[in-house]
Amino acid sequence: MRNYNLDFIRKMTRGNEQLIAQSVSAFIEQTPELLKKMQEAWEQQNFSALRESSHKLKPTLSYYGIPNVEEAIRLIEECAEQQERPAELPGMIDQVIRHTNLAIKELRMDFLIVN
Repeated sequence: MRNYNLDFIRKMTRGNEQLIAQSVSAFIEQTPELLKKMQEAWEQQNFSALRESSHKLKPTLSYYGIPNVEEAIRLIEECAEQQERPAELPGMIDQVIRHTNLAIKELRMDFLIVN
């Protein structure tokens, strides 16, 4: 079982393999920086930056059908917006980062993307 699902991307691109590959490449290139910003924002307790990075990640993670992160990223954004620090928040951030990095790794292998 893959840690991503391209059904939404395939639908949006009408199955155009070139567009799918371009989309995947952009995801692989841009997403690690957003994950890093989210982690740094949490470490600095910068709730504005945490809300911003989680807000940017939320639709992207949904588009790529990454399991086990949709609810977590929604709650991270909500907590950041309300400047709340529930005990589960670090675990949710770790969950999003871990599952997204697994998906990126698999996408790189599946699309033979180097770097």
